[in-house]
Amino acid sequence: MAFPQAASTSPPAAAFSSITDGSGASESSSYHFTTVENFFQIVSTGATDDYLSFHGVSEDDFEAIDAARGNHRPGFRVRRFLAEPRVLYITVPSGVHEVMHSSLHEQIVLQVAQAGLHSEWFSFARTTFRANFGRPGEDAGEGDSTGGPKPARLFKGAWPTLVIEAGVSETTSALQKDMRWWFSASEHDVKIVLLLHLDRTQQSIVLERWEEEASSLSRPGATTTRRAAEVEPVQRQTITITKDAVEERKLNVANGDLVLSFRLLFLRDPRPGEGDIIVTGAGLETCAENVWGVCENVRGEAMQVEAGRHDKQYNAQDRAESVAAK
Repeated sequence: MAFPQAASTSPPAAAFSSITDGSGASESSSYHFTTVENFFQIVSTGATDDYLSFHGVSEDDFEAIDAARGNHRPGFRVRRFLAEPRVLYITVPSGVHEVMHSSLHEQIVLQVAQAGLHSEWFSFARTTFRANFGRPGEDAGEGDSTGGPKPARLFKGAWPTLVIEAGVSETTSALQKDMRWWFSASEHDVKIVLLLHLDRTQQSIVLERWEEEASSLSRPGATTTRRAAEVEPVQRQTITITKDAVEERKLNVANGDLVLSFRLLFLRDPRPGEGDIIVTGAGLETCAENVWGVCENVRGEAMQVEAGRHDKQYNAQDRAESVAAK
């Protein structure tokens, strides 16, 4: 499959986008990597989606990109870097993207604090996590929101127990590939992955909760390595938040509250009075209200820009007609 290449002076006009899920989302807009300079040119001026992939990125290329990223705007997040087959997936987060995952993370942190556990939980922020699968080179990834328990995961090289990934132009299938990468790359240190997908056509947000469990192939007495290979991701919950078809400001939450296992989050048994962390339907509605609010603001700004463009065209035409009349 051939990927578009950018000239040295300007980004490509269009990228190959191969897979969609019917919601307007894409597997990724794909480019062939040429130079670090060209990479940042595409990110800043040539990208129309917030989820991009670059093919032919070597380990040295990735390190050079990572070293230079602080000097360029807009910023981006490393969704996944695969040392083999040399593919870099990134997100260029929009306001909608950021609000979607951060609002959910805030609700979770709020519940942790209300349970009196705030001192035992921390965010990994923009940490780049690196994995070595027993082959030359390292894969890498950055979660949209991540967190883990203190002190159990408060050390260099530790992985979070919770990862949240959001997708606006990214498909559900691509998000699920991200989920599988987190479990595998962390050697199963990541315990819960939450996926958020915005479907503009259906006016809905879909939230998936994934964990791991022993597969049907596992057997008693298997070695630790064998047992690790025999666990598989399992979708524990799917919650859909939809805008009401009649009352625009009303939201419908299907399939109840979001329930996060205490043991998986904090890596210990709950003490008396402690229990699973639960984000209620009302909390999820608050998250969705934030997302739809940003969507409406973006749409309003776009309409203002378009109106201004029409006004300029009308004024220019009016002046031209006035000159012609004279």
